[in-house]
Amino acid sequence: MKALHVWISLLCAASMPALAPAAVLMDSSVNNGGFETAGATASQAAGWTANTATRVSSVGSAVADSGGWFLHEAVTGTGGNLYIDKLYTISAGLPVNLSNPILFSARYRDVSSETRFQYAQYVVRIAWDEGASTYSNIAYTSWVGIGLSTDGWSTFSGSLDISNLSYAGHSIQSGTNPRLTVVQIRDVKSSSTNGQTYERLWDNVTLTQVPEPLTLTALLLATPALLRRRRA
Repeated sequence: MKALHVWISLLCAASMPALAPAAVLMDSSVNNGGFETAGATASQAAGWTANTATRVSSVGSAVADSGGWFLHEAVTGTGGNLYIDKLYTISAGLPVNLSNPILFSARYRDVSSETRFQYAQYVVRIAWDEGASTYSNIAYTSWVGIGLSTDGWSTFSGSLDISNLSYAGHSIQSGTNPRLTVVQIRDVKSSSTNGQTYERLWDNVTLTQVPEPLTLTALLLATPALLRRRRA
């Protein structure tokens, strides 16, 4: 009778998805999300392409949110809209699932109210295979107005749905091996002033994704054999 109660309990539990730990795609120690690893020179962050940003240990009174390094964005206005990108490329790609969004978070700080960017945007590129071909496309937020942060570090965060990406009629839902290949943060200034320098600091970029829910199917399939063994 006790074994029967255990079996019934397992059947009930099987109807509820088990919690799974979040998969870390980027953080301070994974894929250089904290900018702690230098590139070819100390002023470059390994893996990041950021032609207007420099890896630094301090800017005025500002120091890193954690660790010893962060990125300092600085670019001169042209009179039009500014779109300034920082990209991290993952050549082999990191597996992702289509059931859950990718969660992102990054820490930012503005140098002054006069030189701040108004908006930020988060972008990821996802690749997938279909037969012998590979396709990819991007998922991105709209321009996000983030608050002025000159006295300390603040958080820019959100989520990206990658479940409905397609390219030239090829849907990610029909493909295999979906994977993250590029992480991108964009600073945006609309109607910039010609000759004005715009600045922002970035640190501790993180991306996570909750995997597919775990199930107890394997455990349930094994349970009858375990019960028979117990009776023997």
